[in-house]
Amino acid sequence: CIAAQKKWPKSEGALECLGIKEEIERKSVRITLDSDLVPGERNIAKLNFRNVNTIYLKLVEATGRMDRGKDEITLMSELNQSSTVAEWSMRVDDPGDFMEHSAFADITPVMQGCYYLLASTGPYFNSGDCIAYEYLECNGIRFLNMVQNNGTLYGRAVDTRSGKPIPDCKYTVWKTNYNDELVKVATSGITGSDGYILVEGLANSRYRIELE
Repeated sequence: CIAAQKKWPKSEGALECLGIKEEIERKSVRITLDSDLVPGERNIAKLNFRNVNTIYLKLVEATGRMDRGKDEITLMSELNQSSTVAEWSMRVDDPGDFMEHSAFADITPVMQGCYYLLASTGPYFNSGDCIAYEYLECNGIRFLNMVQNNGTLYGRAVDTRSGKPIPDCKYTVWKTNYNDELVKVATSGITGSDGYILVEGLANSRYRIELE
């Protein structure tokens, strides 16, 4: 590819090779958390990365979800202006094989509230960097054993510290796209005395549940 690009730099094949090369060398980072934050305790986020040696992280306060109906530039501008709770960087082991790898990041203990965790390939979290973000709630509530099958979603809202069911807990089921972005509310309700949640009649799609 590189040899062809040098020999015929303006050919269609050379341009395609250039696109392939840029995609292979492109930096990327993603954030994954199994659950929302537990108040006052150490929490861990999984970071998937490619072609990166250092990941820059920032935890900012939020009044609620800020990423609905906004373009990436507007959202990043607002998040960068939000109050920063913690900011740090971590070295990661990238062997230079152009493959995706993973590492785990400790998140500083926080009190109850709403937050965004940002991970960037650059220290300034600007438009030239690859930036991933994840909305997090810290309220001590977790949706346990979520199972979705044949249009039915069920599970239980539990206290993350005691493991006990939470009665009268408000829940919202969101339909999401393939990037796990919220699209629209599918349904909402309140748990029973046993913290149990049962939603039936869902169309074949992707969903996320939020508890409060």
